[in-house]
Amino acid sequence: MDGGDLEGAGELLQRLAELEPYDMDAQRDLLALLLRRGRHADAHRRYEVVRRRYRRAFGEDPDLELAGLSSGH
Repeated sequence: MDGGDLEGAGELLQRLAELEPYDMDAQRDLLALLLRRGRHADAHRRYEVVRRRYRRAFGEDPDLELAGLSSGH
């Protein structure tokens, strides 16, 4: 994939993650892409937003961890 493909994929995943905030597959894919692109700080911020939102809605942390996402899932 070239940079343009990654950028386009990132934009689509970002939109999907915002439209479906409790879709952990979408969140996981976005986090993995951010990590692959070296955007670790963005991935950590995104993870915290997802974790807090999920905890407020369901009273527990999501089944989602940053560890291992950069090497694929």
